[in-house]
Amino acid sequence: MARPLQKILSRERIVRTALEMLRRGREFTIPALAAELKVHPSSLYHHIPGGRDEIVDLMRAELYAGIDLESLSDHGMPWEQRLRGWAYAYRQATAGAPWLLPVVVGQPVDDRPTQAIYEVLFALLEEAGLPEDEWMAAATMLDVIVLGSALDASSPVPLWQNVAPEFTRLTGPVASRDTETRKLDGFAMAVDAALAWIGQRSTRGAAQPASGPAR
Repeated sequence: MARPLQKILSRERIVRTALEMLRRGREFTIPALAAELKVHPSSLYHHIPGGRDEIVDLMRAELYAGIDLESLSDHGMPWEQRLRGWAYAYRQATAGAPWLLPVVVGQPVDDRPTQAIYEVLFALLEEAGLPEDEWMAAATMLDVIVLGSALDASSPVPLWQNVAPEFTRLTGPVASRDTETRKLDGFAMAVDAALAWIGQRSTRGAAQPASGPAR
C-alpha cells in the first residue's frame, strides 16, 4: 500500500506557516511553530539555522518583497515624487499585515531586503539635500508615519461609536467625516508635512509641491 503523502518541510513553508500563525493571533515560538507543522523543533533549525530571529527576518523580507526599489531609484523623477512613492509603497505593504508589526519592530533590522529599503530612503534624503546628521531623525519620522498609518488601516469604520450626546464635536463635524477615506487622507497629510519639513531643511532650497498618488 502506498504511504500517505506528507508536505515537504521547506524554508518557504516554515515562513508562511509562521505568518499564518501570527495572522490568527497565535503566539510565535519555535515549539508552537513546530507543533503547527507537526515536526520536531530541531527540524526547523535544519532548514533555518538562525531560529526565531532568522524566521522573523524572512517574514519581513516576504512582507516587503513587492516594493519596487528600482523605480524609487529612478533619477528621471523628482526626489519628492519618489520619496512620496517610498512612503506609500512601504505603508501599503505593512498595512497588509498589521499583526506582524509587534514582532518585526521589536527586532534589529539585520536582513538585507529591509536594509535595501532604507538604503534607498537614505539615498533619497541625500538627494534632497538633507544634512547627514538629520537623516536618522527623518527616517524615524517617516517610520512613525508609515507604521502608525499601517496600524490605523485596520481600525473600524466608523471609529467613534455610541458617542455621548454632550460630545458635540464627535457627533457633529467629526462624525460626518469618519469614513474609510479618513485613513489615507490622514496619511497623505502627514506625508505632505514630512516632505515640507525635509524641503525646508534641505541645503538645496525648498521642495517643490509633488502631488500624491490617486486615492
